[in-house]
Amino acid sequence: MFNLSEAKRSKAKLRLAIDGPSGSGKTYSALLIAYGITQDWSKIAVIDTERESANLYADLCSGDNKYLTGQINAPFTPQKYLEAIKVCEENGIEVIIIDSLTHAWTAEGGLLDIHEAAVKKQKTVNTYTAWADVTPLHRKLVDAILTSPCHIICTVRSETEYAQEKDANGKTKIVKVGMKPQFRKGLDYEMTVVFSMGQDHLATINKSRINTFPVNDVIKPSKETGKKLLEWLNSGDDIPTCADCGNPIQPFGDMNAIGVSLYTQRKYGRTLCSECAKKAKELDYKETTDTTTEIEDVLN
Repeated sequence: MFNLSEAKRSKAKLRLAIDGPSGSGKTYSALLIAYGITQDWSKIAVIDTERESANLYADLCSGDNKYLTGQINAPFTPQKYLEAIKVCEENGIEVIIIDSLTHAWTAEGGLLDIHEAAVKKQKTVNTYTAWADVTPLHRKLVDAILTSPCHIICTVRSETEYAQEKDANGKTKIVKVGMKPQFRKGLDYEMTVVFSMGQDHLATINKSRINTFPVNDVIKPSKETGKKLLEWLNSGDDIPTCADCGNPIQPFGDMNAIGVSLYTQRKYGRTLCSECAKKAKELDYKETTDTTTEIEDVLN
């Protein structure tokens, strides 16, 4: 059912992408920002695909509290990322750093490898139709990032992008046109903020939905950056509303209202209260929440 309601912004979780070339400070910046959000190193977890490089910054932590790390090794399948995110969520982590998301795209076992394998299976080679095997996996990974009840920071490798241009004399020349993140096109549309790091360890804000982080501003990421992001994220309304009935979403079980909205967004594609989620479960999955009642398949 389609409903109209007054526009309002609810409290949100951070979705930050930090892209940049090797050595630009992506991991270090992500850790500082994460601590600015949590003020507790033990509430930060790094999903590390970079051969335990996150451990190099352990001296950032003071006292007994240390951030947590978990290693993903080849093959870098989307399923491994999904499992790692779930483990972090189940262990009460507040900020998840995925370092890096690029491996799920370009590395062994990643989405490009899955696409290549799909092409090889075809009787008639068609690289376009082979994406039908890849896109659902890509979508599941992105959805897990967007709907997690944790704040999530993704680091993304970038490479220099070049193009051919004609000079004043009509000769072709190769020119540098910028840095290209190594992940499927469109990731920036999904993120709340995108920082692009340079070798000077400064970040250019390339995309932002936050008025206190204007596009094209250049900043040095720090713990204060995390505090400033959290202030904006927490400035919305406490209670999200149900997409179906329009009523405020209430806590359910161990989940608060935001947790319920994120969970139902992941499972049903929209934020639902517990009652509407019950109906969606019955209609979408032919399941019943009352074992004594048969449910008619209204979709046929």
